[in-house]
Amino acid sequence: MDLCVWQQRSPHLIELRIRGNGFLKQMVRNLVGTMLHLERNKGSIAQFREIFAAGDRQAAKATAAAHGLYLYRVDYRRRLTISAENSRTSGS
Repeated sequence: MDLCVWQQRSPHLIELRIRGNGFLKQMVRNLVGTMLHLERNKGSIAQFREIFAAGDRQAAKATAAAHGLYLYRVDYRRRLTISAENSRTSGS
């Protein structure tokens, strides 16, 4: 994860943008749940960094519900190509 921006858009809407080169199953839900838990309990950025750096799912405080979370964009910066050698089927 190389970018994480959190903005309160309204009293009931928080926009969180996360950018990275890959995510594990439920990683974003775990990140959001932990951030919300720390916000509600007056946690700190330092606590979040410790939890994230631990790399231990058990250290995360909560998992956010899936509703309201969605994938905004997938961005491939490098052109993906398949070489002629790799595209041949075997036995032909």
